[in-house]
Amino acid sequence: MGSTPGTRGSITIDVIAITLVVGVVMVIGSVILSQLLALHRAHTASDLAALAAATQAADSHNDQLACTVAGEVAASNGGVLTSCEVVRAGVEVAVSVEVEIVVGWKAPGQSGILTSVSYAGNPPI
Repeated sequence: MGSTPGTRGSITIDVIAITLVVGVVMVIGSVILSQLLALHRAHTASDLAALAAATQAADSHNDQLACTVAGEVAASNGGVLTSCEVVRAGVEVAVSVEVEIVVGWKAPGQSGILTSVSYAGNPPI
């Protein structure tokens, strides 16, 4: 089998090009997936912190203790409590939690921190 003049080695170039494209797609996909995972962790941490704080506020009527519990729950879920407010004493709590994005690099203008805000408590009557 002979090769047509001018096509010798063209398959090698095609394989290299396809490999590079697949590699770039995999890197972009891993960055997007890591950001989605961090967003999910932020939502989970803030939701659980808000629920814990609302439960504590309803049980003890102690706003400071409720926010302390929210901070502990956020930390145990990989977040950092940035704000906690008991909106209505013993009834409604608002918390804000930050989670760091763990990737090899960050896009320009990206802080690497995701924030999620959650509310929990009894609805107004």
